[in-house]
Amino acid sequence: MFVKLAGRKERVKCQFVGLSENEWLVVKLPSDPKVRAQIREGDVLNLRCLSRGNILGFDSQVLGFMDSPYGLMFLKFPVKTVSHALRGSRRLDCSFPAALLVGNRERKGVIVDMSLGGCRFFLDRASDIDPADVPEGAVFQGRFLLLDDSLDFRFEAEVVSRVFDGERRVLGLKFDRERGGMPEGLRDYILEIDSLLGG
Repeated sequence: MFVKLAGRKERVKCQFVGLSENEWLVVKLPSDPKVRAQIREGDVLNLRCLSRGNILGFDSQVLGFMDSPYGLMFLKFPVKTVSHALRGSRRLDCSFPAALLVGNRERKGVIVDMSLGGCRFFLDRASDIDPADVPEGAVFQGRFLLLDDSLDFRFEAEVVSRVFDGERRVLGLKFDRERGGMPEGLRDYILEIDSLLGG
């Protein structure tokens, strides 16, 4: 989250901590005391943050501070926000069981944050997959593991990002449009949900 100080051009990087809807939100200030010295209770600040592929911008009034044990700033809950989509299509929060064919083995996991262009694939924690097996730029075949076996939704996707952190193994996948992209049935479903959400 970036905060623009009143009367200044530069923005200061802060950490979002939490909120109480329609009441307040809290951000953690940088440890530099010069930043805190430039902000006063009652100041109206402009804030920007990245959320689910959108840049959100809003103005908020400073309600107060807590200096110990960490420098926290309390802000009035914004009345209005401005949103700018970074992606070409809206992401849909979901949890679809799926499998990715890596080598000659299916690797099971869950697809989340799906859009027409891609998704995040959380590999099973028990998976012994090596990061070298899923290099960025490689294209893999996959399928959705749905309850109804008559529905066979398959896809091909390119690995565009990887996170291997302890037991957490996440792949950022981009659906390969040259090979059909997202299955048509799922594409129709996402377009319908997007329409219902006002996309």
